[in-house]
Amino acid sequence: MSNPYGAATFTAAQFGQPAYGSGSGIVKAPQTRTRSEFVVAGTSLLIPWVVFTVNWALLSFTVRYRHQQLCWFVVELSFCLICVEAYFAYRAWRRRSIRDPTWCVFLCLATALGWVLGVSLGMVNYSAHMRLYYDVASLEMYVNIDPATTNGLQYLDAGRIVFTKDAYLDVSRAGGVKHDVAYCAAPVTTSSDKLASYDYWVVGTNCCSPTGEFFKCAGDPASPKAHSGMRLLDNGDVEHYRRAVEQAESKHGISARHPMFFTWVEDPVTSVNSHQEVGFKNFLLGTLIYFAFQLFCVALVGAGAFRLGHGIK
Repeated sequence: MSNPYGAATFTAAQFGQPAYGSGSGIVKAPQTRTRSEFVVAGTSLLIPWVVFTVNWALLSFTVRYRHQQLCWFVVELSFCLICVEAYFAYRAWRRRSIRDPTWCVFLCLATALGWVLGVSLGMVNYSAHMRLYYDVASLEMYVNIDPATTNGLQYLDAGRIVFTKDAYLDVSRAGGVKHDVAYCAAPVTTSSDKLASYDYWVVGTNCCSPTGEFFKCAGDPASPKAHSGMRLLDNGDVEHYRRAVEQAESKHGISARHPMFFTWVEDPVTSVNSHQEVGFKNFLLGTLIYFAFQLFCVALVGAGAFRLGHGIK
């Protein structure tokens, strides 16, 4: 007998019960089946998203910067979860003639994808934005520093320096070297006279000729608004900038006893905070997008778009 109301129905024989009357007796599907499917769908939605979010957060923010071992321990622990899910997915796959393994396999694959994306995006976000922010923000900020009367040894713990308002870039004493790209450096000074030591250098790549002429690493070097430096710490390019400074010393007959490297900015506070803001925005936007993507995939599986077996659930 067909069901005119479209409700999910099963014969009594399917539940191991004798049919009443003729063999065509009909009983309603148990309500626990619907509830269990909602639980499975919710689990398949949340676990991959949580793994993605936790790994991205751990590898982007303070935990990684201050507690790297703890950070990677949790990341590796979340990978162990994938291994456990893979074991149960494999068991379900082998028994697919008895029970549909779709949800088990989907949960394993979705969690693995979330783990890979969370780790990858976390590392990119940290390298591009958050590491620079933590490095600079953890150091001191000095204001009204005259590069003509101070030296680099006095401010080794500086992350940001606001020079005196008459400080400018002496592009006539810039230097550069070529190593795949052009590494450029120009000293900060307040005097046209030759200094005993030029210790404050503004640097950049591909913003001058290979020997330092036509220096434009700070936009307009003559801009009256910019007289601050944000410290460039060891990012792999420092050694090349040292060579650019050495080239300037040799070319212009100057000395740089304790060179420090900076990017030339108008507002060092806003500049460093902008990296934090971009890092947090990337994280929040990414978690929302991934949640929507995971919800879409769960809806597809729940609607029966992908089925790996034909057994009774």
